[in-house]
Amino acid sequence: MKRDRQPISSTSTQRSDASQLQNEDREENLHLNKLYMSCMIFFSVIGGFLFGYDTSVIAGANLFVKDDFPTYTDFQKELVVSMTLLGAAIGSLTGGPISDKFGRKITILVADAAFCTGCVIMAFTPSIFILVVGRFVVGIGVGVAAMVVPVYIAEISPKNIRGVLVNLNVVFIASGQFLALVICLLLGKNWRYMLGLAGIPALLQGIGILFMSESPRWLFKNSRESDAIEALERIYSEPLERLFGIIEEQREEANKVKQYENYPYKELIKQSFSKYSRCLFVGCGLQMFQQLCGINTAMYYGPDIMQAAGFGDENNRKVTLLSSLPLAFVNAMGGVIALTFIDRMGRRWILLRTLPFVALFMGFIGIGMGFRNHTNENQDISQNFGGWLAAGGIFLYLMAFSIGMGPTPWTVNSEIYPLHLRGVCNSLSATTNWVSNFAVSFSFLTLLNHVPYGDIFAFLLILLFAAMAFLFVFIFLPETKGMSLNKVLELFIKDKKEILESEDE
Repeated sequence: MKRDRQPISSTSTQRSDASQLQNEDREENLHLNKLYMSCMIFFSVIGGFLFGYDTSVIAGANLFVKDDFPTYTDFQKELVVSMTLLGAAIGSLTGGPISDKFGRKITILVADAAFCTGCVIMAFTPSIFILVVGRFVVGIGVGVAAMVVPVYIAEISPKNIRGVLVNLNVVFIASGQFLALVICLLLGKNWRYMLGLAGIPALLQGIGILFMSESPRWLFKNSRESDAIEALERIYSEPLERLFGIIEEQREEANKVKQYENYPYKELIKQSFSKYSRCLFVGCGLQMFQQLCGINTAMYYGPDIMQAAGFGDENNRKVTLLSSLPLAFVNAMGGVIALTFIDRMGRRWILLRTLPFVALFMGFIGIGMGFRNHTNENQDISQNFGGWLAAGGIFLYLMAFSIGMGPTPWTVNSEIYPLHLRGVCNSLSATTNWVSNFAVSFSFLTLLNHVPYGDIFAFLLILLFAAMAFLFVFIFLPETKGMSLNKVLELFIKDKKEILESEDE
């Protein structure tokens, strides 16, 4: 039952900068309801776990699908992997308007429905075509979850730990990838169970999120002030009067954008590409380079890469799968390490110090493949050296990537957009991620196996993209750590008057 309360007056919204800073400092001093916040974060990041599990489990399942479908070709394998990414692109694009119209919680439930439906289709598929359909439906869930979960976490989190909490979603993505491979090893040839099991955590998330609060910022934006204040009271273990600063800040942010509440979606997209084009450019650019830097070639085709490097046995699929398990573990550990740095050192700081190593270690893989597969003299020595260089390179690459380029694009995108465009812009940036992912994963095996010297060229091309990503971050990305979401926006539109004018249009 909701408690009756008198609305807090909004006559003080025109506060001085000093007063605003004082209120922002108070937010850091407010006591969180740790148990409730932990539940909100846990039920949110299950979406990240499903993202990781559903995109990684196919690496193991693909090794055994041919047992049931003997004509399973490389092209069909690429299609089964990539169709999830195509679905994710569509899910990301549609998730934005759904989350802005109906709320972050409803959107998470939409993702869970897609996960459960797709898992049932895949578990009982009678043909490759139906398997592709199931992967596409799961992909819609992945795309919706990838778009909405970071936004939801960012909007409910205090600014001083926002980066850590958003990054937890990425840790759960990596954990899902690791656990997917463990389950593949445990289940052996039972690839249908591998693909169907993801329905269980999706069901858990759907039930749990029903009992969590909606984003207070979304509630304020949609004129549900009483519900928003009640949500803040559940998030913080403080009396109502102590929440005055954060209530005023979020109400003020919402009041500025209420005029856009009934705007057509195409008008919001138009505004994203005009007044806030720099925000969108940086957000989409980071998501594009995340994929062009090659992470999902390592995760989706890990067994194939390790086998090409000489580790694993094409006649013993479990050994091949086991050889890729440490890759997923290193990827998860890198995300955990990033938790300690992302709010202390900053988003830009991490990227500028890890991207050079991403490029360097991807070069190791390419050179190792060259020695392994294209050396005639001292063949045994060259092959051994090349195999170890490629295997060592992929481990070091994953560590560097998972600390920096893995979590940071999602964190930055969750905090750089104005409230009324947060769903729209995150949809566009996440769609950029999935389209890039689709292009890379769909072409990678063909490039690796059917283009002359493709096993060298593919990895050196990723090295070049990593170098370009470094220049992009150096030139365009400001530091956003420790700032309120309103202050972050001012980094991208220097003239504060221009922000206000764009909000009055």
